[in-house]
Amino acid sequence: MSPTVVPNPIGSLQEDAAFSLHDGEIQELTVDRQGRRVRLVVHGGNLQIGYRSLTFEFRDACIVPENYQRLAFAIGAIYRSDRWGNVVTIIRKQSLLQNGDRFVLSLTLWPFHRFAIDFATVAIYNEPAGPPVHKPGVFRFTS
Repeated sequence: MSPTVVPNPIGSLQEDAAFSLHDGEIQELTVDRQGRRVRLVVHGGNLQIGYRSLTFEFRDACIVPENYQRLAFAIGAIYRSDRWGNVVTIIRKQSLLQNGDRFVLSLTLWPFHRFAIDFATVAIYNEPAGPPVHKPGVFRFTS
């Protein structure tokens, strides 16, 4: 099955529980600094709402703060299992703020790091998926 485009991505991020990134695992984060694009792939969901892979294509975007080394380490890290069974970095909290015609998606990661994506537009692609495989994510950077 191919991914479906989410028709109202901002509204979905703000209001739809199916698009909660809580406990989601970042599979990939690609930053194209020169093209001002950020691509984020998150595996999320649960038994109640189902599992899915969400791909975010942010345009006119940048990462804040620009600490790419720390971000890459956080996304690609693997840990000894905690009491909930987490072994890779997960998203603990998300918030979306609007400032004029721009948006800021803030993500708090477990067990450490916090960053935001400042952007003008976003497209979200939703694809059904199986349960998470708990493998570290991949960080890519082009300048």
